[in-house]
Amino acid sequence: MNLYGVWVDYAHAFLVKTNPSGENMTIHELVSEVEPHHHSGQSDGEHLTLTDQGSNMRRRSKEMDDFCDNIISSLRDADEIIILGPGIAKSELEGEIREHHELGPKLKAVETADKLSEEELKKRVSKLFHLPR
Repeated sequence: MNLYGVWVDYAHAFLVKTNPSGENMTIHELVSEVEPHHHSGQSDGEHLTLTDQGSNMRRRSKEMDDFCDNIISSLRDADEIIILGPGIAKSELEGEIREHHELGPKLKAVETADKLSEEELKKRVSKLFHLPR
């Protein structure tokens, strides 16, 4: 049985893979190509036109879809999945996973979690899956 904890934000995802015994826990990082969000319609100090803003939003949405697809392809052998993260990226990933019917029922929880060290992430995943210590 393969258990996955995924910590995700717009910059990267950390996939923690383990089994019910909690042995052989591994972490794999996936780096995102999602462009950082620009606030107030500005890019590098320049105002963007509404057309440019719309174009940027569409490109960013496509980049996030591609990032989610990359994460999902890494979860194909998952029996159970937990998603963690500090913001909206975790909800976007949840939506994508629920759309993939074979993975949707395997999603067990989505929780807010600030940036975690590798050791903290492993402990959090162990706790959420109720693994032996």
